[in-house]
Amino acid sequence: AKRDFNSAMKIDRMSVEPWIGKSLCHLYKNELDSALMVAHIAHILAQTRYEQARAGSLLGEVLYNKEDDEEAFEYFSESLQLDTTNNRGFKKAARIAIDMGNYNQAESLLLKAMENDQRDLEVLINLAYIYNHLNFPRQSLEYCNMALAFDPTEPLARSNRALAYLKLGQVD
Repeated sequence: AKRDFNSAMKIDRMSVEPWIGKSLCHLYKNELDSALMVAHIAHILAQTRYEQARAGSLLGEVLYNKEDDEEAFEYFSESLQLDTTNNRGFKKAARIAIDMGNYNQAESLLLKAMENDQRDLEVLINLAYIYNHLNFPRQSLEYCNMALAFDPTEPLARSNRALAYLKLGQVD
């Protein structure tokens, strides 16, 4: 893959896609500093909203892997303003918000992701988790049951549902 991206870059150095691809190659090999440098170049070269969204989301991904949550969140947010169909970006930004204890912001991001895909188990489970933390066990149950309707064996949905039942005083 890296060889093909390098060839594409030789043909057109100003094209964003080979830079994004090359950054992904570095990311997959856990070469995070190189991935970050190449992603920054892609971000600088991006001209269309689509290119800016892709490059921004990639920067968010690299920074998330480098454990720079605040800067990653900024890039994901920028990217999501340009492309509201990027569920991976919504989920990553929500994960960062959860890790920072900002459950209301995570909820907002996940609800936007649900507008794109109401069957995304990760979104449903994270909403259940958030509602348990916000002390809304009935809402948590709703999302747990939705997740379990799609996958009855999903352990995180079952764990969140059990916690919601405990919060409602339904121990047995």
